[in-house]
Amino acid sequence: MQNQKNMTNRRYVNINEVSEYTSIPVKSLYELASQGRIPSIKLGSRVLFDLQDISDLFCKEGDCNNL
Repeated sequence: MQNQKNMTNRRYVNINEVSEYTSIPVKSLYELASQGRIPSIKLGSRVLFDLQDISDLFCKEGDCNNL
């Protein structure tokens, strides 16, 4: 839980951190990102996520209490 509070101080995080933050498996996050269903940035072989975009997406879907 402390790690999640530290992550909110950073804007971009890797897929493992988003998985921990959202409780969504890494494999599912890769699929969602490749389908364009969640916002992500691909830098070479790395996929990064803007935590504000992820939070906004979940709140838009009515599930912001779980983040």
